[in-house]
Amino acid sequence: MNVILGEGKCVVRCIFIFILGLTQGLFAVASIGPLSFPTKPFWQNKPKLEQRLREERAVLVSVHTGTGARETDAQIFTINGVGWVKQDVEVVFSIAKQFERLKKVSDVFQEVKYESKTNRVFVRCRALGYQARMLIEVEVVDAPNREIRFHVIEGHFVGLKGVMGFRPLNEQSRMTEVSLRVLHEAREIPIPKILVGLALEIVVQKVAVEMRAHFEN
Repeated sequence: MNVILGEGKCVVRCIFIFILGLTQGLFAVASIGPLSFPTKPFWQNKPKLEQRLREERAVLVSVHTGTGARETDAQIFTINGVGWVKQDVEVVFSIAKQFERLKKVSDVFQEVKYESKTNRVFVRCRALGYQARMLIEVEVVDAPNREIRFHVIEGHFVGLKGVMGFRPLNEQSRMTEVSLRVLHEAREIPIPKILVGLALEIVVQKVAVEMRAHFEN
Protein backbone atom coordinates (compact mmCIF):
# COMPACT_ATOMS: atom_id res chain seq x y z
CA MET A 1 0.00 0.00 0.00
CA ASN A 2 2.78 2.37 0.90
CA VAL A 3 4.58 1.51 -2.33
CA ILE A 4 1.47 2.20 -4.41
CA LEU A 5 0.92 5.51 -2.64
CA GLY A 6 4.54 6.45 -3.24
CA GLU A 7 4.20 5.67 -6.93
CA GLY A 8 1.02 7.76 -7.07
CA LYS A 9 2.78 10.71 -5.53
CA CYS A 10 5.60 10.28 -8.03
CA VAL A 11 3.15 10.29 -10.96
CA VAL A 12 1.41 13.41 -9.66
CA ARG A 13 4.74 15.10 -9.18
CA CYS A 14 5.85 14.20 -12.71
CA ILE A 15 2.61 15.59 -14.16
CA PHE A 16 3.06 18.78 -12.16
CA ILE A 17 6.66 19.20 -13.38
CA PHE A 18 5.55 18.57 -16.97
CA ILE A 19 2.83 21.22 -16.79
CA LEU A 20 5.22 23.65 -15.13
CA GLY A 21 7.75 22.96 -17.86
CA LEU A 22 5.19 23.81 -20.54
CA THR A 23 4.21 27.07 -18.87
CA GLN A 24 7.85 28.08 -18.51
CA GLY A 25 8.72 27.14 -22.08
CA LEU A 26 11.13 24.34 -21.15
CA PHE A 27 9.82 22.10 -23.89
CA ALA A 28 9.55 22.59 -27.64
CA VAL A 29 7.35 25.51 -28.66
CA ALA A 30 4.53 25.28 -31.18
CA SER A 31 5.20 26.06 -34.82
CA ILE A 32 4.62 29.67 -35.83
CA GLY A 33 3.42 28.47 -39.23
CA PRO A 34 3.30 30.28 -42.59
CA LEU A 35 2.49 33.98 -42.38
CA SER A 36 0.06 35.81 -44.62
CA PHE A 37 0.29 39.48 -45.53
CA PRO A 38 -2.35 41.85 -46.92
CA THR A 39 -0.24 42.79 -49.95
CA LYS A 40 2.46 41.27 -52.14
CA PRO A 41 6.09 42.40 -51.79
CA PHE A 42 6.36 45.82 -53.43
CA TRP A 43 9.53 44.89 -55.33
CA GLN A 44 8.11 41.89 -57.18
CA ASN A 45 7.86 42.20 -60.97
CA LYS A 46 9.34 45.71 -60.89
CA PRO A 47 12.23 45.87 -63.42
CA LYS A 48 13.37 49.32 -62.26
CA LEU A 49 13.59 48.23 -58.64
CA GLU A 50 15.42 45.06 -59.69
CA GLN A 51 17.88 47.23 -61.58
CA ARG A 52 18.52 49.29 -58.45
CA LEU A 53 19.07 46.12 -56.43
CA ARG A 54 21.52 44.77 -59.00
CA GLU A 55 23.43 47.87 -60.14
CA GLU A 56 23.24 50.20 -57.14
CA ARG A 57 23.21 47.49 -54.45
CA ALA A 58 20.24 49.35 -53.03
CA VAL A 59 18.43 48.20 -49.90
CA LEU A 60 14.74 48.93 -50.43
CA VAL A 61 12.53 49.49 -47.38
CA SER A 62 8.90 50.53 -47.00
CA VAL A 63 7.03 51.22 -43.74
CA HIS A 64 3.26 51.77 -43.70
CA THR A 65 0.44 52.19 -41.20
CA GLY A 66 -3.28 51.85 -41.71
CA THR A 67 -6.53 50.66 -40.20
CA GLY A 68 -6.64 47.01 -39.23
CA ALA A 69 -9.45 44.68 -40.22
CA ARG A 70 -9.72 42.92 -36.88
CA GLU A 71 -11.04 45.85 -34.82
CA THR A 72 -12.38 49.25 -35.74
CA ASP A 73 -9.87 51.00 -33.51
CA ALA A 74 -6.92 48.78 -34.38
CA GLN A 75 -3.89 50.01 -36.30
CA ILE A 76 -1.95 47.90 -38.76
CA PHE A 77 1.79 48.44 -39.11
CA THR A 78 3.92 46.82 -41.83
CA ILE A 79 7.60 46.76 -42.75
CA ASN A 80 8.81 45.37 -46.06
CA GLY A 81 12.39 45.31 -47.24
CA VAL A 82 14.75 43.57 -49.64
CA GLY A 83 18.42 43.54 -50.58
CA TRP A 84 20.88 41.41 -52.53
CA VAL A 85 23.89 39.81 -50.83
CA LYS A 86 27.11 38.74 -52.55
CA GLN A 87 27.25 35.37 -50.84
CA ASP A 88 25.96 31.83 -51.31
CA VAL A 89 22.46 31.32 -49.93
CA GLU A 90 23.51 28.46 -47.65
CA VAL A 91 26.22 30.61 -46.07
CA VAL A 92 23.86 33.56 -45.60
CA PHE A 93 21.16 31.35 -44.09
CA SER A 94 23.64 29.69 -41.74
CA ILE A 95 24.93 33.05 -40.46
CA ALA A 96 21.41 34.44 -40.07
CA LYS A 97 20.50 31.56 -37.74
CA GLN A 98 23.23 32.59 -35.28
CA PHE A 99 20.88 34.88 -33.36
CA GLU A 100 23.32 35.51 -30.50
CA ARG A 101 25.57 37.41 -32.94
CA LEU A 102 22.95 40.09 -33.66
CA LYS A 103 24.61 42.44 -31.17
CA LYS A 104 27.73 42.44 -33.35
CA VAL A 105 25.72 43.34 -36.43
CA SER A 106 24.44 46.77 -35.36
CA ASP A 107 24.49 49.07 -32.35
CA VAL A 108 20.68 49.11 -32.59
CA PHE A 109 20.80 45.73 -30.81
CA GLN A 110 21.86 46.66 -27.27
CA GLU A 111 21.30 43.24 -25.72
CA VAL A 112 20.61 39.82 -27.24
CA LYS A 113 20.09 36.52 -25.42
CA TYR A 114 19.19 33.34 -27.31
CA GLU A 115 17.77 30.24 -25.64
CA SER A 116 18.14 27.31 -28.05
CA LYS A 117 15.94 24.94 -25.99
CA THR A 118 12.89 27.16 -26.39
CA ASN A 119 13.81 28.89 -29.66
CA ARG A 120 13.36 32.26 -28.00
CA VAL A 121 15.42 35.42 -28.30
CA PHE A 122 15.36 38.31 -25.85
CA VAL A 123 16.26 41.54 -27.62
CA ARG A 124 16.73 45.04 -26.27
CA CYS A 125 16.88 47.59 -29.09
CA ARG A 126 17.57 51.30 -29.06
CA ALA A 127 16.94 53.73 -31.93
CA LEU A 128 15.58 57.23 -32.48
CA GLY A 129 15.86 57.89 -28.74
CA TYR A 130 13.49 55.05 -27.87
CA GLN A 131 14.14 51.64 -26.37
CA ALA A 132 12.22 48.41 -26.86
CA ARG A 133 12.46 45.09 -25.03
CA MET A 134 11.03 42.02 -26.70
CA LEU A 135 10.91 38.28 -26.14
CA ILE A 136 10.71 36.73 -29.57
CA GLU A 137 9.78 33.20 -30.55
CA VAL A 138 11.63 32.07 -33.68
CA GLU A 139 11.18 29.21 -36.11
CA VAL A 140 13.74 28.19 -38.73
CA VAL A 141 12.29 26.67 -41.90
CA ASP A 142 14.58 24.93 -44.40
CA ALA A 143 12.03 23.81 -47.00
CA PRO A 144 10.35 24.42 -49.34
CA ASN A 145 11.74 27.94 -48.80
CA ARG A 146 14.49 29.06 -46.44
CA GLU A 147 12.83 31.28 -43.85
CA ILE A 148 13.23 32.56 -40.32
CA ARG A 149 9.79 33.25 -38.86
CA PHE A 150 9.40 35.25 -35.67
CA HIS A 151 6.66 36.27 -33.27
CA VAL A 152 6.91 38.75 -30.37
CA ILE A 153 5.32 37.12 -27.32
CA GLU A 154 6.32 39.54 -24.53
CA GLY A 155 7.36 43.16 -24.17
CA HIS A 156 6.94 45.92 -26.73
CA PHE A 157 5.13 45.04 -29.97
CA VAL A 158 3.42 41.94 -28.52
CA GLY A 159 1.74 40.09 -31.38
CA LEU A 160 4.09 41.35 -34.07
CA LYS A 161 4.94 38.66 -36.60
CA GLY A 162 7.44 38.58 -39.40
CA VAL A 163 9.57 36.50 -41.72
CA MET A 164 13.03 36.79 -43.23
CA GLY A 165 13.34 35.03 -46.56
CA PHE A 166 16.52 33.78 -48.28
CA ARG A 167 16.40 33.03 -52.00
CA PRO A 168 19.22 32.24 -54.46
CA LEU A 169 18.94 34.51 -57.47
CA ASN A 170 20.14 31.87 -59.94
CA GLU A 171 22.11 28.61 -59.98
CA GLN A 172 25.28 30.16 -61.41
CA SER A 173 25.42 33.24 -59.20
CA ARG A 174 26.40 33.31 -55.53
CA MET A 175 23.99 36.21 -55.04
CA THR A 176 21.22 35.82 -52.49
CA GLU A 177 18.04 37.84 -52.10
CA VAL A 178 17.26 38.54 -48.44
CA SER A 179 13.80 39.90 -47.72
CA LEU A 180 11.98 41.05 -44.61
CA ARG A 181 8.22 41.22 -44.06
CA VAL A 182 6.70 42.36 -40.76
CA LEU A 183 3.06 42.74 -39.72
CA HIS A 184 1.75 44.17 -36.46
CA GLU A 185 -1.88 44.86 -35.60
CA ALA A 186 -2.79 46.47 -32.30
CA ARG A 187 -4.85 49.25 -30.76
CA GLU A 188 -1.72 51.24 -30.06
CA ILE A 189 1.69 51.15 -31.72
CA PRO A 190 4.30 51.65 -28.97
CA ILE A 191 6.23 54.41 -30.72
CA PRO A 192 5.14 57.93 -31.73
CA LYS A 193 3.29 58.05 -35.05
CA ILE A 194 5.69 60.69 -36.34
CA LEU A 195 8.47 58.08 -36.25
CA VAL A 196 6.46 55.41 -38.09
CA GLY A 197 7.43 56.25 -41.63
CA LEU A 198 10.58 57.75 -43.07
CA ALA A 199 12.46 57.79 -39.75
CA LEU A 200 11.83 54.10 -39.15
CA GLU A 201 12.62 53.29 -42.78
CA ILE A 202 16.04 54.90 -42.30
CA VAL A 203 16.70 52.82 -39.18
CA VAL A 204 15.61 49.55 -40.83
CA GLN A 205 17.70 50.36 -43.91
CA LYS A 206 20.74 51.11 -41.74
CA VAL A 207 20.43 47.76 -39.93
CA ALA A 208 19.88 45.95 -43.25
CA VAL A 209 23.05 47.43 -44.78
CA GLU A 210 25.04 46.47 -41.68
CA MET A 211 23.56 42.98 -41.79
CA ARG A 212 24.51 42.59 -45.45
CA ALA A 213 28.10 43.49 -44.59
CA HIS A 214 27.93 40.90 -41.81
CA PHE A 215 26.77 38.23 -44.28
CA GLU A 216 29.41 39.11 -46.87
CA ASN A 217 32.36 39.29 -44.48
